[in-house]
Amino acid sequence: MHVLFVGFVWPEPTSSAAGQNIISYIKAAQHNHWQVSFCSAAQTTPQTFDLSSMNVKMFPIQLNCDSFNVKIEELQPDIVIFDRYLSFEQFAWRVKKTCPKAMLILDIEDLHCLRAARQALLKQQNAPLTFMQQTDITQCANLPLLHNDIALREIACVLQADLTIVLSGFEKALLIEHFNVPSNQVAHVPFILPGSCEALSNTSMSAEHKQNFVFIGNFRHAPNYHAVKILAEQCWPKIYKALHKDYPNISCNVYGAYMSPKAKQLENKKLGFFVHGFAQHQFTVIQQARIMLAPISFGAGVKGKLLDAMQCNTPSVTTPIGCEGITNKPWAGEIASSIDEFVVAAIRLYTDQQKWQQAHQNGQDILLSDYNTQTNRASFINIIDAKISTIKSDRQSNFLHKMLSHHQFQTSKYMSQWIEAKSK
Repeated sequence: MHVLFVGFVWPEPTSSAAGQNIISYIKAAQHNHWQVSFCSAAQTTPQTFDLSSMNVKMFPIQLNCDSFNVKIEELQPDIVIFDRYLSFEQFAWRVKKTCPKAMLILDIEDLHCLRAARQALLKQQNAPLTFMQQTDITQCANLPLLHNDIALREIACVLQADLTIVLSGFEKALLIEHFNVPSNQVAHVPFILPGSCEALSNTSMSAEHKQNFVFIGNFRHAPNYHAVKILAEQCWPKIYKALHKDYPNISCNVYGAYMSPKAKQLENKKLGFFVHGFAQHQFTVIQQARIMLAPISFGAGVKGKLLDAMQCNTPSVTTPIGCEGITNKPWAGEIASSIDEFVVAAIRLYTDQQKWQQAHQNGQDILLSDYNTQTNRASFINIIDAKISTIKSDRQSNFLHKMLSHHQFQTSKYMSQWIEAKSK
């Protein structure tokens, strides 16, 4: 079995949870003795992971160019996994034309239309003091925000794919129950954590050996910058004021790839709020902290930083959007519905060792029950194997899939060919 990944970007596991997740899928495929290739039209960066070190064949591709067709005709992949809907739009019609029997899988990572809708709702609310609830966006008054232009494109891709993989159970339910995607076209596969992370979670450190607060997140991701802004301007000054007397060196350390000047400007050394930028060893800085703070006001998908915190035995304070899709079990810390609740929760969790210990234990329980590497890796492979066995009948019986594939692929095809012809 030959699997081709078409990446929107080259994987950066040290910069984003999405990068970690793609690497986990590649390892799962190789563990099942599948051959793996990876291509992308993006530029590489200093954080790009060298997939050749995993015996993965890497090759660059071009947008709007028939050279992609030539390459995949040579490779003849059995399965093509598209990293986010933008890659699907660009290249799925070419795969369907050249390798019509190949299974088309859309790796959604997070629903972009959901993230955009929540961001628009946040702007309407104009700096609220309460955090958004998970189902706010599906209320009747907010549905026009959810049914945005991104949704029209993204859900069309979901309906055209043979299978869409989501990380969040909330998003699986949203696709099936709200957007009426057939249930046999959507699969929920939780994060496949690397075995080294499971070993890390077994290295326990008590609260007194862990100091200060931490936040980590890629600054190219809008929810992360907004969270740091909320933290710097509304949460941390109150937390610092409450703790500074008993903990004179208390600090909050912010890390993240692609730090922008406006993010650096949020630093306040007088209040112990430090914005460091990229962390070469993200697990080390998380493990050293006593608490992770993640006041996430909008977004979608599963927040990898909070799973990282559990693996590092670092409890977290977050929001209903922050914890979305991770677990139904008691949280590894506290979930706050307002700025004031967030501040109180951070102070309480930092100073109350009994609560800290319970939060730590909750994190271990979540990892053990929901994020067992072997279980989730097997789930990923079994779901794909099951789809392979029914793909022919599924395609024949799903008229909506056939209709959308016909029209959308034709639209993408002729637009791409027009751009290609124009550039010659």
